[in-house]
Amino acid sequence: MKLKPYEAIAGLIKAACAGIGTDELLLTCCIIRYQDVMGHVNFAHEELYGKSIQDRVKDECGGNYKDLLLALINKACPEE
Repeated sequence: MKLKPYEAIAGLIKAACAGIGTDELLLTCCIIRYQDVMGHVNFAHEELYGKSIQDRVKDECGGNYKDLLLALINKACPEE
């Protein structure tokens, strides 16, 4: 078991968006699988990388796919 699971999940989300293009499968799996703890993951992501998961999805994705991911994320941790 990882000692910092939320930071590890935040790292997976960042890795899915790193480089040229986006690993849609990894990003989608992380957001769906860890939806129950997304509030903690979003906090860890902001602490580690300086931007929220919502901002990362807005920058990396587009169209209906972006809308779907944002709806899933906002259900777990609404934007202020």
